[in-house]
Amino acid sequence: MHSIDQSGKICVNLNDYNELADSIRFRQKIDYLVKKLKCPKDISNFSISIIFKNGQRYYISNLYLWAIPYRTEGYYRGDVDHNYSLYDGKEFFIQRNVKYDEMQISIIQVLESRYSLSTTFAMIRQCSECDFIIEAYNKKRIDDPEKFYYLVRDDFERFIFKFLDAMQKEIITALPSYAWLSVLNDKEYRKKIITRQFENKTAILSPREKECLLYISQGKSMKEVANRLHISDETVNTHAKAIRRKLNSKNITQAVMKACSFGML
Repeated sequence: MHSIDQSGKICVNLNDYNELADSIRFRQKIDYLVKKLKCPKDISNFSISIIFKNGQRYYISNLYLWAIPYRTEGYYRGDVDHNYSLYDGKEFFIQRNVKYDEMQISIIQVLESRYSLSTTFAMIRQCSECDFIIEAYNKKRIDDPEKFYYLVRDDFERFIFKFLDAMQKEIITALPSYAWLSVLNDKEYRKKIITRQFENKTAILSPREKECLLYISQGKSMKEVANRLHISDETVNTHAKAIRRKLNSKNITQAVMKACSFGML
């Protein structure tokens, strides 16, 4: 069922869809935060997709009416703009410049027509733990979306990191297996990512560091690792410190968890 009728009136009981998505469940808090945190007035709607390195994705937005058909009518098939090869290494891209197939074009046309929205730009922020795709929508088509991006970027970034701070508890509750990630727990770290103050460097472990981490992941002590690799205990400790630094981890256990989730072991 469509969530609004042709006149724009809500034609479903939103409470019936609370279990579909956090965007629906927390719509009242989200609407409150949009006003309190001052989302740029030229951006009528936004969405935040957090894509983890194993491909799992978390989505939240103030497009809760859009979330109903997205979940119930199969419109997730239009998510071509979440393709890694499309956004990797970019600060932003313009959705209308993406080449969609016929099915995806029809999906986007239906949703934009039904909700009187136009995609404007997608802001990309990446770190070693996940990728953020933050999309902006407008009630009217923006003639020069690239120019518009640079005009609203700083204010939009400020709103987004404050919004994520305010929704931190809900997001972590929804993602218990990722609750240990710095990007979900460390507000300053997250702020640096969103505001482009974080230099995104892919964590590259040396062959010896990988060997050490592999043995550690198998439950070997530092001394046992040293004996296996015929190196000193001090050298193993030096490698462990480098591993923790490169993986932005508080301890070696967290480094092992990150390395596993990133497919490094």
